Amino acid sequence: MDNLISNYNRLFLFIFVVLVLIVSFFLIKPFITPILIAFVLSYTFYPLYTKSERIIKNKSLRAFVLLFLITLVVSAVSLLILNMLINESVVLYRSIDNTDLGEISNFVSSVVGENINLDFYYRDTVNIVLGMVIKSLSDLALTLPQKAVNLFIMFFIMYYLFKEGEDLIERFKESLPLRKDHSDAIMSNLNEVMYATIYGIIVTSVIQGLVGTLGLFVFRVDNPIVWGIIMTIAAMFPYFGAALVWLPIALIKIANADMFNGIGLLVYGAIVVSLIDNIIRPKIISNKIRVHPIIVLLGIFGGIQLFGFVGLILGPVLLGLLVAVIDIYNYEIKRA
Repeated sequence: MDNLISNYNRLFLFIFVVLVLIVSFFLIKPFITPILIAFVLSYTFYPLYTKSERIIKNKSLRAFVLLFLITLVVSAVSLLILNMLINESVVLYRSIDNTDLGEISNFVSSVVGENINLDFYYRDTVNIVLGMVIKSLSDLALTLPQKAVNLFIMFFIMYYLFKEGEDLIERFKESLPLRKDHSDAIMSNLNEVMYATIYGIIVTSVIQGLVGTLGLFVFRVDNPIVWGIIMTIAAMFPYFGAALVWLPIALIKIANADMFNGIGLLVYGAIVVSLIDNIIRPKIISNKIRVHPIIVLLGIFGGIQLFGFVGLILGPVLLGLLVAVIDIYNYEIKRA
């Protein structure tokens, strides 16, 4: 009878814990992205936090100062890039607005044998693109309050991760229903994959920046070094990445009738610069953690689809964790 009651208690406790976990997930679901970004950034800058102990002994003050410096640097770099991109966008718009496709239209019409007004289709396409850009900016303005809340949550979590990170990791390891050697192996694997992924992102971005700068020199772009540095920073972000720099410049050159350099930079950027990201990054990460490049590549693209920008790191980390769990399972099976 006592065993039956005990089993019912365990079953009730299990169901209760599952229900609480489900409710908790839906509770924090709107803030998943800032939470994950906070963990990634805290891991990235934690060595700086520990090394700064020589200067600032107080943990709370040290965490606050580091967060302030991170915010300052990121804001300054973001404003610099945004300002340069806005200036280039204005130049691109003016170049496009002044473009006359009359001669090309006449040539195409003579070849086809029908009167084709390319200028009309060209300006219609430009208006559609401008409409999409304006709508995106409007949507961004409407979501600013939510983004401000997300930013606050992110920095709040980072503050405590800096201050209490080591203690939180130890408590997490103790809460895992695993043997100590297994929990240590999983945490060690997570650390290796995180380090390898961040290392791969930085190294790949630097390579993209160098290769992209070479293309800017070849195709006669003004201030190639400055734009190359900005390209290196932009290459760290998924989706457009380095294309945020070379694509508008190439379009400006084409709009200004500099066809050779414009089309050349367009092809060079699309084939050479962009492909580096998808080929070199998985190879660098896989060499660091001894996992097949296919798994890393799937982790990168799957992570971006599932988590957005932060999935660039979390995707490979989760697949690396899966490999670690499978290794532990196989080890236990062989021991049994």
